[in-house]
Amino acid sequence: MLVEFPAGTHLGRSRVSSGGMRGTARDDRDSWLVAQADLFDADDRYDEGYRDGLRNLLVSCATDIAMEVARTVTVTAVEVATPFLKDGARRFKEKL
Repeated sequence: MLVEFPAGTHLGRSRVSSGGMRGTARDDRDSWLVAQADLFDADDRYDEGYRDGLRNLLVSCATDIAMEVARTVTVTAVEVATPFLKDGARRFKEKL
C-alpha cells in the first residue's frame, strides 16, 4: 500500500487498532485535520519500481559479499607471503 499526503503533515493514529494509522492528514504543528490521505495499491501502480528496488538491494548485497571475500583473500595472502618476503629481503641484504 502506498500512501501520499501533503508535506508538513502526518497521518492520524488509529484509536481502535494498536499501531494502526488513519487516512487523514494532520498538520505537524498543531495536529489539526488538513486533508485526506490518498491510498494506492502498490502492486498495480508501482510494481516495476518495487522490482527495481529489490534488484538494487540484491546487487548491493552481492557487491558487499564480493568485497568482503576479496578483502579476506587479500589479507590472507599478505599474511602468508610476509614471512617469505622478509626472508628474501634478509637474504638479499646478506649478499650485498
